[in-house]
Amino acid sequence: MIRHSEKGWRTGFVKICVGGALALWVAPGVQAADPSSSPEKPQPSTAACPPGQLQAVQQAYQAMAGFQSAFRQEDLNAQGQARQVKGNLSYQKPGKMRWAYAPPDEQLLVTDGQTVWLVDPLLENVTVTPLPSMAKGTPLAFLVGAGNLARDFTCRAPSQPFPNRTLIWMELTPKEDIPTVAFIQVGVWPKSLQLAAIAIIDTTGSRRLVTLDNLKPRAQFPAGHFSFKIPPGMEVIQR
Repeated sequence: MIRHSEKGWRTGFVKICVGGALALWVAPGVQAADPSSSPEKPQPSTAACPPGQLQAVQQAYQAMAGFQSAFRQEDLNAQGQARQVKGNLSYQKPGKMRWAYAPPDEQLLVTDGQTVWLVDPLLENVTVTPLPSMAKGTPLAFLVGAGNLARDFTCRAPSQPFPNRTLIWMELTPKEDIPTVAFIQVGVWPKSLQLAAIAIIDTTGSRRLVTLDNLKPRAQFPAGHFSFKIPPGMEVIQR
């Protein structure tokens, strides 16, 4: 039997992910090490993005053909209630991504660049939606390599503190309205500009923070890693 609170969290996650934008992850604690350089000294956060910074971060992300990383996620709602989960993230150009949540919060979000499958083993269902209609102008579009930070977002002075001062942070507002998303904060390593963390703050004030740990560029993936074969008997929800 599914507890009411558990079911509510999971259906809420589906609404955030598939209802117009992918809300992301980061859990606090020990920070990941920049895989391309020696340990960094804390860097001061600037009031807004220096000229060319968004383009430089975009280019650094697009330069990676793929990667694999562990992730830690913390969800904090407007009432101060927190939830932490973790899992593994895989990415491969063009547009392929796989978020696999570890037990006891097992869940899978995977896309082959055309279709997104959100699989919930506990609810025994899979939500299927076309990636282009889901991702346009959202943080997900940037993550799967289809978006552009400078085109889709505006950098502004931070409206709330950044999660840590080791990274270079940018607070971005979407140029087009995104259901549930108020703004995002993107953290990158100072030398490499490699993505390290991302936070999404929704219109209720809730925050989802995701940190990437032990990121491995140029990872190799088995056939079928970025697709999902729906088993017989599983409920299918089309969006």
